[in-house]
Amino acid sequence: MLIPYLFKVSILLTALTLGYRWLVRFETFSVVNRILLWFNVAASWTLPLAPLPAWGPIKVQTEFHEYLPRLIENLSVTSETKVSPSIITADSSNVIVQKWQLTDWLLAIYFTGLILSIAIFLFQISRLLLRLWPLPAQKLHNGIVLVKDEKNVSPYSFFGRIILNPMQHSNLALQHILAHETEHIRQYHSLDLLAAEFQRILLWFNPSAWFHKKLVDENLEYLADNAVLKNGFEKKAYQIHLLGVTLQTGDLPLTHNFAQSMLKMRIKMMNRQRSKLWASGKYLLLIALLYLSSAFIAPYQDKVIEALPEAIRPVVETLVVEGKPSSVLQKEDSSELKKPTTIRLDSLKSQPDDILKFGNSPWIIKNKKTLYWAISPLATIAEIHNMSLEIRNFAGEMNINSISYDPLQLFITSLNVKINTQGAAGEGGQEEDKYTPVKGYSGSISKNGSLTMGGLPPEPLLNKIETDYQKALELKQENEARFFEKDLESKIDGPFSGSTYTKDYLEGPRRDAIYQKLGFGVSSENTLHITSIHKFGEFYLNGKPTGLATLNTIPMEWFIKLNIIQDDHGKKYFLVYTK
Repeated sequence: MLIPYLFKVSILLTALTLGYRWLVRFETFSVVNRILLWFNVAASWTLPLAPLPAWGPIKVQTEFHEYLPRLIENLSVTSETKVSPSIITADSSNVIVQKWQLTDWLLAIYFTGLILSIAIFLFQISRLLLRLWPLPAQKLHNGIVLVKDEKNVSPYSFFGRIILNPMQHSNLALQHILAHETEHIRQYHSLDLLAAEFQRILLWFNPSAWFHKKLVDENLEYLADNAVLKNGFEKKAYQIHLLGVTLQTGDLPLTHNFAQSMLKMRIKMMNRQRSKLWASGKYLLLIALLYLSSAFIAPYQDKVIEALPEAIRPVVETLVVEGKPSSVLQKEDSSELKKPTTIRLDSLKSQPDDILKFGNSPWIIKNKKTLYWAISPLATIAEIHNMSLEIRNFAGEMNINSISYDPLQLFITSLNVKINTQGAAGEGGQEEDKYTPVKGYSGSISKNGSLTMGGLPPEPLLNKIETDYQKALELKQENEARFFEKDLESKIDGPFSGSTYTKDYLEGPRRDAIYQKLGFGVSSENTLHITSIHKFGEFYLNGKPTGLATLNTIPMEWFIKLNIIQDDHGKKYFLVYTK
């Protein structure tokens, strides 16, 4: 799923970067623009991962989420792939080779470019550090380090260092240079460049990432120039010194050059009148742009279709609303099935309309007449949401009346589902205690309006439910101690704090000092020992109540960790875990 995710990130970053460029790039609200550029990065990388239910045109977001990975995976699969009417093979070596061929090439190309970009970046950083290492340095009163480089042509700063050749500049020019580069350091501008550089490396294939870095660098120079002028320096003299500094190639990442190729724009911005208050309305347009562009990365469909010309609207509805690209529907999605599984459909007719295929959700199998759905104990909210959308497109409406997860949010512990069709309605579910996963729930819907609730699904879904149930039981067993801690914490009245002490910590070089200070540690017999100053606490061994004497007999080779929870009244709970 890496390629679809990077594609969505690129779409958002391109839209937001172009919006910034066209709307607010030359506004004098430089501080706001700096925040906005950070926001663009955060939004581009997080929104494709975040479920965004019910705040926009839901369907377009959902369809894009569902079909982009499938289209990428199936581009190398011919649309004439045939499936036997009586046998569906869920894993075929020939199909897998074809299916992953294009994806493998895309990943190989991406990682090749990524490794090359990282290598170039590390080479440039290494060259810069090796150049700075032997140079004489002087720490100024404000904590900034001044590095004197006789080979330097154009001054620049690098995190907390200013690099220049004092012999090349007059006293006034040096004041201008130091004031400018000090502002870069004081405002932590190198962090902005670092984030932009990392994004450019990760999205090396996207021109918007390179342009975004240029916009960041540009805005940081505006901020530094503005701060220098606010400190009382004369504008004309400052601009003359900018023009007098010889330009150098800016091939070093994470550095701020006093004079750059954007010099003309900097001088123009210094002479520009402050933006009017009404110009702040442009930032509202950027919010609207984010809203619209997110339609392509996460749940909007009907509104987009309504905006299309009537002549092409039916075609788009067929492709998007029905959501059935031909190359996708000619084969089932077996990416969730790890082992080859042969499913015989002896009870079905051999006509093509009766062939069962996986839907867009891995938890749906359907033909043209019937849709079978299932919810496993490991199903996520996003998976259930996508399932409900596909059911709506088929012949019904799924509503989750209630759903509960365990305290660690690992698996579903209770579930109640309601299905409505034009001819019937049904409701059902399962419920266990808060630490036990449900076994899974399933049903079916027919085009004629009938439905079943709780019936066994076809073998592929049945196998997947059983696999997830076994995984959920393993998660329950692995996390019994954590469940116990959660249960204990829920019983404590008021605020509490917690600490963890590992075996390495208690047995470390400060073991005696730790024992004296904390009142517990390693005894001379190499066992755990908790002194009597803690005798009024509560003691547990691997989630079971025990006594202080028992804990003090545990050999350290068995010991894993000690968790201590202390409530607002000073009472302590000692939770010891062993192999």
